[in-house]
Amino acid sequence: MKKKLFYLVVFVTLAGSFLTGCTEQELKEATDAVESVAKEALDQAENLSDSQDSHVLAVKNGHPQDYPDKSYGDAFDAFFSYPTWKYFKGTKEGPDEDGDGKPDYKEEEADIVEFTGHCTYLDSEVKALIQFTLSKENDTFEATYLSFNDVPQNMLMLYGILEAAFSDGESSETAADTKTEFDMEENQDESSDADYETIPMETLAGSYSREIGPKCSLSIWSADQGGIFFAMGIGSSGYMAYVDLRDCTAEWTDENTAVYRESYGNRNYTLTFTFLGDGIISLSESEPYDESFPLAGNYITDEIAEGNCEFVFPEDDVFPIDASDLNGKTPAECKIARNEIYARHGRMFQDEQLQGYFDTCSWYRGTTAPENFSDTVLNEIEKANLQTIAEYEATIQ
Repeated sequence: MKKKLFYLVVFVTLAGSFLTGCTEQELKEATDAVESVAKEALDQAENLSDSQDSHVLAVKNGHPQDYPDKSYGDAFDAFFSYPTWKYFKGTKEGPDEDGDGKPDYKEEEADIVEFTGHCTYLDSEVKALIQFTLSKENDTFEATYLSFNDVPQNMLMLYGILEAAFSDGESSETAADTKTEFDMEENQDESSDADYETIPMETLAGSYSREIGPKCSLSIWSADQGGIFFAMGIGSSGYMAYVDLRDCTAEWTDENTAVYRESYGNRNYTLTFTFLGDGIISLSESEPYDESFPLAGNYITDEIAEGNCEFVFPEDDVFPIDASDLNGKTPAECKIARNEIYARHGRMFQDEQLQGYFDTCSWYRGTTAPENFSDTVLNEIEKANLQTIAEYEATIQ
C-alpha cells in the first residue's frame, strides 16, 4: 500500500509542476505523459507481488517445444523492456462451430497469466500485452491473446512475436534499458548463412497472400539451412479462424522446395512449398488440410499483392458467375463467395467467424448492421450471382 501511495504522490507532484504557463493542449499532453509514467510504475509495483505466484511461475518457467533450453521468463526479460507478469481469473470462449455468431461455450473462471512489456514494432514503441490460458486438466498452457497499445492483434502476429522473442532476444542485463526491435517483415534468423544460390533465403521472410481466394495468409518468420518457419491462417485468429496452422517448420528437399509434414492417425499430410522467385510461392497439398478450405495455390508477397487476391470471385459485381466457375468449390467456400457480395457494400455479419474473416480483408469496411442492410444496393449481376451460388450450394450440401 505504501508503494501505491508513493507513486500517487509522485503523480500529483509532477502534474502540479505543469499547471503554470501551459496551453490546454500542452497541459493535456503533459498530464497524459505523467499518468503513463505513474501507470507504468504501478504495473512494476504489482509485478513484485505477482511475480512469485504459482500460476505465473508455471508460465515463466515453461518453454516452447522448439526452445527447450530457454524459458518464457528468460526470453521475455531479454526481449522486452519493463516486463511485468500477473495472474487472474478470466473467461475463455470456445469456437462458433454452429455459425450463430456466439461462442459455442464459455469457460468461466479460467486461469489467465498476463504479461506486458515494451518493444519496437514498425519503428514505433508499443506496449505488448500477451495472455496465456492455463489448462486445469493437464498442467499445460497456451498463448491465446496479443495486443499492442490495447489494440488486439491476430494469432499470426502473436506467434511471430513469440518466435522473435525466443530467437532474437537481447541479453537480460541490457533489456531494461533498451527497446527491442520487432518487425514482422524483417524478423529472420541472422545466425544462419544460406548455401543455396538459387534462393536468397534472406528474402523469403515476410507476409504472403493467396492469389485466388478465399483469402489465406502465409507468414514466413525465418528461413535457414534447416528449413522455413511459418504460420498460415484463413480468417481472423484464434477460435474464429477457419484454418490456423501455427509454429510449423517445412524442411528443404532441394534448393527451391520445402515440405511440411504432419502425421496423425492414419493420415500423413504434406504441404509442399515451391519457391518460384519474384515473391511467388506455389503451395500444393497431398490432400486438403481442411475439407472445407484447401490451402493449395500461388501465394505472393503483400508488397506486390493486389486487392483481387482477397476475393473468391474478384469481379462478381460486374461479371456473371456460372456453374463452371463454382465447380469444385466446397460449401464453406461458397458461403464466403456469396457473402463477399454483401461485404463489398459494407454489410456487417452476426456470424462472428464470418465477420472475423472479412475483417482480415484490406478492402472491407463494415459500415452497415445486418438489420439495416438493404438488397437494393445490389446490382442485377450481383443478385443473379447470389442465386447461382445458392443453387450450386444446394447441390453439394
